[in-house]
Amino acid sequence: RPTLFSNALPVTVACSAKAAIDTLDKNPALVQKLRDNVASTRNGIGEVGFEVLESPTAICPIIVGETATAISMSNKLLDMGVFAIGFGYPVVPEGTARIRVQISSAHEQEHIDRLCKALLKLKSTM
Repeated sequence: RPTLFSNALPVTVACSAKAAIDTLDKNPALVQKLRDNVASTRNGIGEVGFEVLESPTAICPIIVGETATAISMSNKLLDMGVFAIGFGYPVVPEGTARIRVQISSAHEQEHIDRLCKALLKLKSTM
């Protein structure tokens, strides 16, 4: 009730943001690991033959075209142990449906390799 009609952040959001900043202050190497993981993932996806949209963020959208294709690929990736979200129109323009993977500093190269191998397997069946 105290935040009703207020523009202030909820306390839980502010505390979570502070905890994230504290974590990065204590371990700045996490930022470089994230950047390295994102670069490795983007390179791997490109080598497999998929288009990944450029972005300064850790979100790697893989363009697949049609919404049904994105959803089907997302489900198949999950069956292969890779969590990736497929989405399309009306979230994105028609014909630009995508699978979105989000990379973190907690990922290891083996996780990135598993994603790329799964994408390669899917590509061979398309």
